[in-house]
Amino acid sequence: MITNYSIYYIVPCLIGGALLSYIFLYKAKRLAELSTSTRWLIATLRFLSLSLLLFFFLQPSFEFFKEREVKKLVVIAEDVSASINLEDPDGKFNHSEDVKNTINEFESKGLATKYLRFSEKACSDVSDKLKEGVTDYTALKEFITERIGTESVHSLVLISDGIENKGEQVDYALDIGVPVHCLAVGDSSRQDDLSIEKVYTNDLVYANQYFPLEINVNGSIHAQNAIPLKVFQNDTLAFDTLLSFKNSLRHKVGLSLLANRMDVQKVDISLGTLQNERNTSNNSKSLLIETINDVQNVLVLSEGSHPDEAFFLEALNSDSRFKVNRKSFKDPLDFQKVNTVLISGLPKQKRDWLNLLKKIEESELSVLLLPHNNSRITWLQELFAGQFQMRNEVDELNPETNDFNFFENSEEWNQLVNDLSPISIQLGGVSFQNGQSMYLQSYDGISLGLPMVHFQQNNNSRMGVFLGEGYWKWRMIAYAKYGNNKVYQDYVKQVFKYLSKKKNRRKLQVKYKTKYFENEDIQLKAYAFNDIFELMPEVDMSVLIKKEGIQFESKFFYTKSAYLANLGSLDSGRYSFELKAKTDAYDESYKGSFDVLANNFEIQETRARYDLLKTLSTKSGGVFINDDLSMKTFSDHIIQSNADKPIVYTEKVLNSLLKEKWVMFVILALIFAEWIIRKTKGVLS
Repeated sequence: MITNYSIYYIVPCLIGGALLSYIFLYKAKRLAELSTSTRWLIATLRFLSLSLLLFFFLQPSFEFFKEREVKKLVVIAEDVSASINLEDPDGKFNHSEDVKNTINEFESKGLATKYLRFSEKACSDVSDKLKEGVTDYTALKEFITERIGTESVHSLVLISDGIENKGEQVDYALDIGVPVHCLAVGDSSRQDDLSIEKVYTNDLVYANQYFPLEINVNGSIHAQNAIPLKVFQNDTLAFDTLLSFKNSLRHKVGLSLLANRMDVQKVDISLGTLQNERNTSNNSKSLLIETINDVQNVLVLSEGSHPDEAFFLEALNSDSRFKVNRKSFKDPLDFQKVNTVLISGLPKQKRDWLNLLKKIEESELSVLLLPHNNSRITWLQELFAGQFQMRNEVDELNPETNDFNFFENSEEWNQLVNDLSPISIQLGGVSFQNGQSMYLQSYDGISLGLPMVHFQQNNNSRMGVFLGEGYWKWRMIAYAKYGNNKVYQDYVKQVFKYLSKKKNRRKLQVKYKTKYFENEDIQLKAYAFNDIFELMPEVDMSVLIKKEGIQFESKFFYTKSAYLANLGSLDSGRYSFELKAKTDAYDESYKGSFDVLANNFEIQETRARYDLLKTLSTKSGGVFINDDLSMKTFSDHIIQSNADKPIVYTEKVLNSLLKEKWVMFVILALIFAEWIIRKTKGVLS
């Protein structure tokens, strides 16, 4: 017997039953007319019924063991990816009839089967249209382990070519502790083939700037004639050359292209073909590269030169995307074309400082402040909401990393932080009312909890401050560790990229990628804000998608944080969209575009990997056969391996006494027996 409480709680139940029975006998004066034995019999019946009722508050239950038989499954998984279809235009590798016959034979022998199809994902519904773009054996493993359970699987029959281009390699992915029988399809012989193996370039380029392009070309045969390679940029020939495959089967071609279009650079690469080449799909490749105009104008204001100022300016001047102009506080200031202001030190006259703050506020400029130790630190309160106190002496304090997520630094810079030199800081109690500190002050390994490098958002501008002096030494430490200035320069540029990015004040904002692949689900995420930029939860929102004369509409649904529209996967091409959001008092729209690229991962390498399939079958205890043999080999082996023998599971089952009908009958019998005795003795009232 088991209860949800300690077994010792039975004692209070018995005491409670006895006490209630005693009170009943004491108050029932007519029972005094009965004999002693009759009174004790009535009291006992009352005691038992009351004690049982109290006992059931402990939720008692009893346990027993139950056996159940489960037939293990023979899972048959068929690869339906693009590489299978490409190598099998006539359907000679189609085993649907063999699979159907094998399943019927298994079931006639008492075996349980499960048929799956897979490419990028796995499914058991034969009517489900799978995306053929890639082969992912890891997705098949997850379907088997999570939805079926390997303990329910006797063996796996895999019909595939062994080619994978997503997830783990087949002999690792499907090592799931059950025999895997592999039927190898496709062609494992090396074919005459030329292919554009990989193309390396930037995901994002800047308008009117050159960007690199590296093309890796691979051949499987020594061709006698030179093969042309052409590169088209925005449908115009930008580069062409001839490649010789007589002596080398691999070529690496590097070039630079000028980003001459603002929104996107379309790059098409074409490689000539061999006379007997079967797979020509991998002889061409198209790229869409997002292009932005990101030249940032930085105005430097200072009374004189300072080493820390040079720490930032050297990094900015190394990149043509930053244009730096230097002035003093006394010069006439024009902020019309300025993105960010770097203030080194503070003006000597407060009037100049207040005038500068007024112009910064009117222009909604972002500011990076480098206050020197001899600056009037209390003036910072005019720019940063917080408290600033001076120390009597300057302390050498080390930077300590803090929980910071406004932007990310490179992994190389993050590894450098513990080696950075201390900063001379004269500020005492420093606190900011908002924002985040990238680095805190620490002394001799003890955190002071005070900010050293801090960033915050003020209305439509961003602010940053590097407290103290000595940051110029960080550049030398980075150079000593890495042998170049790139790590430190990237850190400085990340700071200015964050500061120069304006806060989006549009009432209707949309987040999406500008580039997708054919087999990729496309999702648009939208935000509708009111006049005080609060998210509006009840907006009728829809998007109209257009492409070359065709169009369709999709509705958005609201979550707790955004509106979402799932467009699914689309065919390759350029799509434009217009999003409309309406209520009685709200009417906003947003226009944008994105590109869907053809997914040709599967056709880059079509040579079947029989070696991997054979390795998988051997180490898992399965059978490997190629397409020349029949699936009958599998069925004979599996039937002989006692796959039809069920597995017997013994489980411990807990059953509550409250669910047992006889318990209620016992209680009712006790109450009824007491009623009969009192009825016959004439003492019911």
